[in-house]
Amino acid sequence: MTEIEIVETRRTYIKSACLIVLVVGAVTGLNLWLHRDDLPLGYARFSGFGFSFDYPQLLETHSWGYPDSSSGPSDFGGTVQVKRYWEGVWENFWVLWYTDVGNPDREVEIGRFYDNMDSWGCLADNIGELLISEKDDHDMVLQTYTFWEDCFGPEGAQFIAASGVWYEPWPPLHANRVYVVTYIAFPELTTRQQAMEMLQNYLDSFHSDR
Repeated sequence: MTEIEIVETRRTYIKSACLIVLVVGAVTGLNLWLHRDDLPLGYARFSGFGFSFDYPQLLETHSWGYPDSSSGPSDFGGTVQVKRYWEGVWENFWVLWYTDVGNPDREVEIGRFYDNMDSWGCLADNIGELLISEKDDHDMVLQTYTFWEDCFGPEGAQFIAASGVWYEPWPPLHANRVYVVTYIAFPELTTRQQAMEMLQNYLDSFHSDR
């Protein structure tokens, strides 16, 4: 084989290799795009009332109205909760939403949430630093805290939690929708940082249909 033939052979090989890389990349990209909404293995998806999020299939789903818990949830307000207690482990994530015709103050709203918790028999304390973040281009405040829930018995039970609050325009109701999302666990098994990370995991899959 002459030197010219060797060069041409190399060029042909390089072109073929580049073509293969391009085809594999295109197929992989198309496959990822086609399956972009697929759930991770072992997960389910809640979808309703204008939002959705993913959660482990083993968790139970509950919902009720807000501010009237005796009614069912609606576009105006409500709560959706997924939770499970097994082998001493407690996992609980919930979404509270309501409408506000004004311009809500996120710090005020998270304070109002703590007041609501107190009225529900969940006494919040050890409230951590208020952190500023974003959710889908909306300013959000985040905070960790502990609370006692007296419905677990005379001495109650202690939990650690992380909550995030943001709001966004809700044109169908000509108002703003306020979201309060919370992750709850036992403090013996979860640190504040871990509670915040778990909350972020849920937030990553949370989508609002505004």
